[in-house]
Amino acid sequence: DLATEIKNQGILIYTVQFANTSGSLADLLKSVSTGPASPFYNTAQSRQALIDAFQEIANDLAELHVSM
Repeated sequence: DLATEIKNQGILIYTVQFANTSGSLADLLKSVSTGPASPFYNTAQSRQALIDAFQEIANDLAELHVSM
């Protein structure tokens, strides 16, 4: 699938499931993201949790940039 092709090229995919607790959506987003757990897949049920998820993604990208 397209997500797999993108990941095979070394591109990181981050997903955030916001205000939705659907198990099928979670499964889809986990399969699309680079990994099935944080920082690549996050859930956020509130505004603050969404802010925290994006901060975690930003921190991960900053570490990646520094290590290159």
